[in-house]
Amino acid sequence: MLSINKFGLSILTVNLLMTGISYGIETSSESKSAPPPAVTSEVSQHKSNPSGFVEKIEYNLQQAIREERIATLSELDKERRATLIYMTHERLAATEDLRSELNRLTETLVSERQATLVEIEAIGDRLINSALVRSKSLIDHFFVRLLQLIIFIGVAVVLTFLLFKRGHTKRETKKVLNE
Repeated sequence: MLSINKFGLSILTVNLLMTGISYGIETSSESKSAPPPAVTSEVSQHKSNPSGFVEKIEYNLQQAIREERIATLSELDKERRATLIYMTHERLAATEDLRSELNRLTETLVSERQATLVEIEAIGDRLINSALVRSKSLIDHFFVRLLQLIIFIGVAVVLTFLLFKRGHTKRETKKVLNE
């Protein structure tokens, strides 16, 4: 029903505009500058002065057109204001939606960044622990090999010493026997 009224209103507006254009600027200026003479009855006016009757009808028609134009423009202004209010509310709602989406994305990025930092820290800890374990095993291996080398050298020195001592004792005994 509201759409029928708007359609009827638009048709009436077009009709009124066309009627106003057909009268032209001249009739508009005449109606503003001089109102029609006061008439007591239409019939007496029509019989005595036919042009006065036409002027009154013309004036009444112009008044009706003016009133319809004012009403139409007032209705259009109300609709324009309502549209502006609606668009303002929609813009504010869209802006608020964008802000909430931005906040949600920011929170997501912050949480992802924190999770990434935790993962990087865990990887660093694993690398450090792995390096420590490898260095400890390498140091342990070095000391085990050093100990083995020291023992090997010690055994070699003792064996060499024993061999020299034995060889020296055999010579001594031969010398003693030879003497």
